[in-house]
Amino acid sequence: MKKGSWQLSSAGDWLWKSEPMRWRRVYPGRGDQVQAARNFVKTLFAGTGREEDVAVVVSELAGNAV
Repeated sequence: MKKGSWQLSSAGDWLWKSEPMRWRRVYPGRGDQVQAARNFVKTLFAGTGREEDVAVVVSELAGNAV
């Protein structure tokens, strides 16, 4: 995938590519945003078998930040 490209691809396509993966999302510092962050990463990692692991880590980090 070229920089700036918006093509849909599988999680494996961008997880194991030579270019670093970069995603950015900003959430307001509120408790209701923890679930939003969790859902976002579950979508990013769909199909990898690690969706739940990543969701737990993000929930912990977001919860601690709030």
